[in-house]
Amino acid sequence: MKAVRFFGPLSSHTGYGNAVANFAKAFAISSVNTKFQLSPVSDKNSVISKLNNYEGKTEIDFYLHCPPYNRHKSNSYKVGYFYWEADRLPRSWSHSINQVDELWVPCELVKEACIASKYRGEIKVIPTPCNDWTAKEKIQIPSGFSRDYVVSDETYKFYSIFQWQNRKNWKTLLRSYYKAFSKKDDVILILKVNPLNIAGHTEDLIRPDIINLKRELNLKYYPPIYLSSKVISSRFIKMLHNTGDCYVAPHHGEGWGMPIHDAMRMGKQIVTTKYGGVTEYLDNNSAHIINHNLGPVSDMEWSHLYGNYQRWAYPSELHLSELLKDVYINHKKYKDKGTLCSEIANSMSVENVSKLIEMEIIKI
Repeated sequence: MKAVRFFGPLSSHTGYGNAVANFAKAFAISSVNTKFQLSPVSDKNSVISKLNNYEGKTEIDFYLHCPPYNRHKSNSYKVGYFYWEADRLPRSWSHSINQVDELWVPCELVKEACIASKYRGEIKVIPTPCNDWTAKEKIQIPSGFSRDYVVSDETYKFYSIFQWQNRKNWKTLLRSYYKAFSKKDDVILILKVNPLNIAGHTEDLIRPDIINLKRELNLKYYPPIYLSSKVISSRFIKMLHNTGDCYVAPHHGEGWGMPIHDAMRMGKQIVTTKYGGVTEYLDNNSAHIINHNLGPVSDMEWSHLYGNYQRWAYPSELHLSELLKDVYINHKKYKDKGTLCSEIANSMSVENVSKLIEMEIIKI
């Protein structure tokens, strides 16, 4: 079997960093000899220090990052793996993807986008390994009327973890949640969000965004939201998954969606758009799928990678409200969905994906 040189960015606060760590673990426990060239390498307690690093000659370069793939010159067979969230790749990537001999992609959405960009090599769908952790602790959410009290265990807790930007579709999430519930409903929506931290998309604008949306809606009552926009440790993220009852993700499109995958693994109720990433593995037997239509990408001017020549999903605001209300009222009836979700998530464990990696490397 040919040996592999693995390139990827290792950062704990990015989706790519999380994926690199999980894929590195999968390669490490496989029978594939792997030389890891991950960055940064300064943290002695990082994933890198725990990997069995092969020092011999390699014949395959594996890149887990966005195109282009011309940074590391070699005559090795090249495999690229990346994420995307719309039906067309960025135009600047169309040439770059043909710099590799083979593409591994996380889902059918990315595969079809590569085909539309006239990629000439073979494309294989390989799921991203799930995070391997358990959570025993719960996080305490302060009540709305005093920080000396916490939200009751009886309160039904919707939650979502995402970057505060249009692709994650926070406006539809908030509109649907606000419209779904009245004072008699014992619910809360917990939002763990991160700002883009670029001009016009900073942390100090998140709360005004919510206030302006509430003004537009002009409702008599707004069910409570608990908002956290600070960086928190992975321990608290795990605690949040253990605390929440239903994960909500009305995104426009996902390359993978690691927080959704984590919530699935915890056996939570999942309300999501089925468009790309791990959501492709879900259906109405395992999750609550929001109806959607496709339309041009919009409100992403901050990134040159997006344009209105691309399309993504527009989930129904009304249907999302109906699903949230239904889950709240009937969540005990849907216990089997959570069990099935957990089984699907665990089928993409580091161990199971390592076996897929072995099979595909043998074919090269």
